[in-house]
Amino acid sequence: MKTTMKLFAYSLILFSLAITSCSKDGVDGAVGPAGTAGTAGTNGIDGIDGTDGADGEDGTDGNADVQLLEYESETITNGTVTYAMQGISLSDIDENLILGFYANIYQTPNAGNSFITKKQWIPVPGRGANGLFESRMAVDGSSAILSGGPSSDFKVTLYQLGSQIAYTTEVTFDEFKIFIIPPSSIVSGNNNSSGVSNKHNIDFNKMTYEELIAHFEFEE
Repeated sequence: MKTTMKLFAYSLILFSLAITSCSKDGVDGAVGPAGTAGTAGTNGIDGIDGTDGADGEDGTDGNADVQLLEYESETITNGTVTYAMQGISLSDIDENLILGFYANIYQTPNAGNSFITKKQWIPVPGRGANGLFESRMAVDGSSAILSGGPSSDFKVTLYQLGSQIAYTTEVTFDEFKIFIIPPSSIVSGNNNSSGVSNKHNIDFNKMTYEELIAHFEFEE
């Protein structure tokens, strides 16, 4: 009888354990609080600045703001000629350097009976191509706005060498060109009495026609 009771008791315990092990999991507990952030590390030492590179060379002057007015052949019989500068106002005259040149086209003997045609550019004012006269110039600016816009005059007068007597022998200017150089290319600016280049210390007044053409990169 006792043995039967013990077996019954053991069976009951085993049955209870089996039921307990097969029961569903319980509800998960609440998430614990986050831990505190760790201390930030110290910044590293900045590296040494590199050596500055060498300055680049200045570029050559462009011709974006320089004007070149061109005129056809003109024969002078009374010692004076006037070239109208359309679009050039009185303020333009005051602020820009204005340089004039005329072309003298001539021929020189070549081998046999042939000739070579040459062109010489001569500044105005200055001595004429044949050395028989000298030219002087005056620029008259206009502040009036005409129907076609402002216009100024480049006047050339011819004189006998070293005198105030007009040179009235016929002279032909085969071509005439006028450079209008703005203050951006001139040190003093605001007047046309100086012509020294900002970047290269060049006096434009002393440059030949060919030098100006090359300097401002105009095409011939």
